[in-house]
Amino acid sequence: MLRNKIQGLEATDPDFPQLSLAERRKKLRIRTYIRLEIRVSDTSASAIVTDLSLDGLRIRCNYKLEEGDLVEVVLSDQKERDKYGAVCCRAVWVTSFGSPGRESFEAGLSFQDSRENMQRSWVKYVLEQVGFDERKTFQKRKYLRTSGRVPARVFTANSEDTVSGEILNLGVGGALLATKTPILNATQIHCEICLWRILPALRLPCRIMAVREDNSEDPEVTQYLYSLLFLGMDTEQVKLLGNYVIFLINQTD
Repeated sequence: MLRNKIQGLEATDPDFPQLSLAERRKKLRIRTYIRLEIRVSDTSASAIVTDLSLDGLRIRCNYKLEEGDLVEVVLSDQKERDKYGAVCCRAVWVTSFGSPGRESFEAGLSFQDSRENMQRSWVKYVLEQVGFDERKTFQKRKYLRTSGRVPARVFTANSEDTVSGEILNLGVGGALLATKTPILNATQIHCEICLWRILPALRLPCRIMAVREDNSEDPEVTQYLYSLLFLGMDTEQVKLLGNYVIFLINQTD
């Protein structure tokens, strides 16, 4: 399945922490290994997608594209091709590697398709798997979050004491945090998550967007649910966040 082809999440722009939230989102790139087919005019060739973003994708193939070529990208597997639609792109850049006569090519493609077609495409499905909203990708809302339970600690500026809790869902933009103790007098916090012996600790600045009380698990115990928006992240934090998201995705298989 396509979800098994997702290898990680990263940011390639050195100015990533200085960008706005919307700009940072566009810089996120998903490392993949998806075999597919490209079509240029009447010519077809096999290719591999090596990374993917909201703006476009990078492929490797044995067919030499030219800058400006209009390219239709479809999945190789017939069952998946029937399920997920093709994507129309334009070649933005092309490079070659390998020895003469045995050259391979790498190309950057930008999406040139309509929003409606992107909503039906395999691209939408892959982006959804790492935390982009399954109904609203390529529309207004930015994020979906994958479910799971990850131990967490909260640090506030007003107290040296920490609040323990759990992350209940996690995505590229934020998380849902559950605590038994209320977080008092704080709208911005640092949240640290850690899967001991699996992934290193990740500590991120967050803004509390909303809070509500919940007694669904135990009527006698009040649980506080905090919707968190992630703020500045550097490149290494983005990669580690991606590893957490991918790990939680894999646990649901």
